[in-house]
Amino acid sequence: MTQDKFKNKTLSTERNFPHIIEIALPESGLAANVSREMATFHRSCDIRLRFGRARIQNGQHYGRWCFSEPAIADAFRKQFGGVGLKSKP
Repeated sequence: MTQDKFKNKTLSTERNFPHIIEIALPESGLAANVSREMATFHRSCDIRLRFGRARIQNGQHYGRWCFSEPAIADAFRKQFGGVGLKSKP
């Protein structure tokens, strides 16, 4: 997938799933057990993993998980940390 197509897909995801949790990622990436726990969370809610844009600010990497329902996004934030954002239309 080209960079432009990837960017368009992530922007579309954030538009369609506007309840976003942004998490600061460790330099080494997410630990395998955390990734598994996140996948289990999504399966338990009967939803697909949906990722938004990633960004880097002052050397810190951030990832975004996108949800259609605010309650599920809030439960994800409570379990895994991060900051809740609302997608801009």
